[in-house]
Amino acid sequence: MRVTGGLLCGRKIIARKGLRTRPTPERVRQALFNILGEEVQFHPFADLYAGTGAVGIEALSRGAPSAVFIESEGAAVTVLLQNLRSLDLLSQSRVLKEDVLHFLAKHKSLQNAILFADPPFRNSYEDLFKALDEHQDGHLLVVQHHRTVDLPAKLLPSWRGCRESRYGDNVLSFFSISSPLRGEARWG
Repeated sequence: MRVTGGLLCGRKIIARKGLRTRPTPERVRQALFNILGEEVQFHPFADLYAGTGAVGIEALSRGAPSAVFIESEGAAVTVLLQNLRSLDLLSQSRVLKEDVLHFLAKHKSLQNAILFADPPFRNSYEDLFKALDEHQDGHLLVVQHHRTVDLPAKLLPSWRGCRESRYGDNVLSFFSISSPLRGEARWG
């Protein structure tokens, strides 16, 4: 696996076999950051269910000022820290070995961040959305999910759907708080 763009383009990201995570495919990461464009440079990035950290690392490579990585699996956190160390990104990063729902309950302010979530289990979406709906200071939420998973907007009443893009079996669903996005015309 490699970084697909930005200052670290082409650099290797470690993804060990046997981890209970599934890294976001390069094609999907590249599409995500092509859609976000320069927007990523103006906001901190939160990689929820970070796994190996590939998405948050991609955000830092493309100019995000900082990133927080939330991952509960100890083995994945070890690999994530190795990746950040080898790419010299530790100073811009905060890694928390914690359940995402506990993190969201404890940290009520996400400082206008871009939030990326790729929950490992189908039934995680409803609880995740309930927790995220309390975070009305987030800038943008992107949820990666399988094409067969329907994400009803009613689960996120404070957010509004902006866009949905499909890449094979992977779908990226974009949500924003009601305030306009910089360059919003691109999102519709």
